[in-house]
Amino acid sequence: MRVTRAATGLAARVKSRGYLGATTRLALDAGDAAMHAILPGGATVPPDGSEVRLSFEPADLHLMEAEA
Repeated sequence: MRVTRAATGLAARVKSRGYLGATTRLALDAGDAAMHAILPGGATVPPDGSEVRLSFEPADLHLMEAEA
């Protein structure tokens, strides 16, 4: 998944960020969907509350059912 501020892609809002050493995990709200993205070290990390755009290759997605 690519997180950008470009004009194209799925709109999402950054809920929170978690620094994990070599990566940063973003919690995102994208409409009715809750998502997480892992950014590599050295990537620009958007601040909490900012709007970003998501683009991805469908074959690279990992979908999970919502918890009951």
